[in-house]
Amino acid sequence: MNKGLAILVAAALLASGLAIGALGVHLFYAQRIAGGGRPPMPVGPMFEPWLVRRLDLSETQRIEVRTILERSRAEAEELRREVGPRLERMNRQTAAAISEVLTPDQREKMDQQMVRWEQRRRRFEPGDGPQHRRGFGRRR
Repeated sequence: MNKGLAILVAAALLASGLAIGALGVHLFYAQRIAGGGRPPMPVGPMFEPWLVRRLDLSETQRIEVRTILERSRAEAEELRREVGPRLERMNRQTAAAISEVLTPDQREKMDQQMVRWEQRRRRFEPGDGPQHRRGFGRRR
């Protein structure tokens, strides 16, 4: 396969992955908004304290909200277990296809960036460390 065609194929693969992902997110949020009439509610670990502080929840409400959020987190985790392996396989295939068209120097730079992205992603996995209590997107 000539180099130009390989680059074109890799770019098309990447673009199609991005388009499919964007469409999926759009459809997901469109369904959530149409179903409930308002934007989707965040359910991350920082959301419960925000609700308690900002909405002055009663003790009964706190218990009910905590139960709802725990159920939602469990459902989200189940979904991640179902879909996660497929997404990871697709991401590995995409990275491998792109890697084939890169020079060794470019491949090394891409590998280094992938490590940085993975480290950043792991900061937001469920856990007990301080990074999980500070909020999404805040710098240390």
